[in-house]
Amino acid sequence: MNASQKLRFDIMELVFKTDNVELLQLVKSELKKSAEKPDFLEAVKPLQKDLSLNQIIEKQNYKPVSYATFRAKADELEWNVTLEELLKALE
Repeated sequence: MNASQKLRFDIMELVFKTDNVELLQLVKSELKKSAEKPDFLEAVKPLQKDLSLNQIIEKQNYKPVSYATFRAKADELEWNVTLEELLKALE
């Protein structure tokens, strides 16, 4: 018997021993909520078909960064490693 099975049986034993209706309703409610859908699925949106690139950019409120802005931010960075060390880290 693995850990999840043992835990399940322990919970079932506790549930069978209680007569507290409010507690049983709470347990049932929580179990139903967790079985309905995982939290991460709340962030998933259905796909929209036939969208142009411009429509996608508009919907995502995309604001491009100019090369000058990018270069200015990149120049502010202080590198403590060489390009060769960075490339070696990718191996």
